[in-house]
Amino acid sequence: MRISFDAETYQLPVGGDLTAIMERVESAARSEPTFVTFAAPRELVSVLVGPHTRVTVTVYPSGDEESSGTAADDWADWEL
Repeated sequence: MRISFDAETYQLPVGGDLTAIMERVESAARSEPTFVTFAAPRELVSVLVGPHTRVTVTVYPSGDEESSGTAADDWADWEL
């Protein structure tokens, strides 16, 4: 899994809670600029997210729901 903010991309840990990160980013994008902090494999990252921040989430198919942190039914909530 990867998450990109504007032009900066971060690898997310296997088994991380992708849904929780996406919810925090979405909430921050609806408010005044707010830092969103998350763990990457070798670092703790804080990104200032605002209404114009471009965010991309990439999940590699594996057939294992636990590895993406998202159940198949969760995809419908994100209109993916």
